Amino acid sequence: MTQEALKASIEKWERNAVAEKPEDFLIGAKNCPLCDLYNSHAPPCIGCAVYEHTKWSNCIHTPYRKAVSCYWDWESIPSNDEYKRAAHEAARREVAFLRGLLK
Repeated sequence: MTQEALKASIEKWERNAVAEKPEDFLIGAKNCPLCDLYNSHAPPCIGCAVYEHTKWSNCIHTPYRKAVSCYWDWESIPSNDEYKRAAHEAARREVAFLRGLLK
């Protein structure tokens, strides 16, 4: 089940890497297949492939944090191509990180 959710998360981040509008760049636990499985209990994240790799909850110490920051910039000025490129690059780094967790 974890590997299926991980693959679905990778697919979501691949879509983020080519999103044309900020509203198509999906972030947050409500848009994460892994969070659907592991973020609804206490303590959160135990069993998630990301947590098992980093030993940190909420995707701390992963490329996710930079992707969120880039998204916020892009969302603030959607016409800014530099912000869009940065968000896409951050999404590609998240894809690479998540692919590294596949078994």
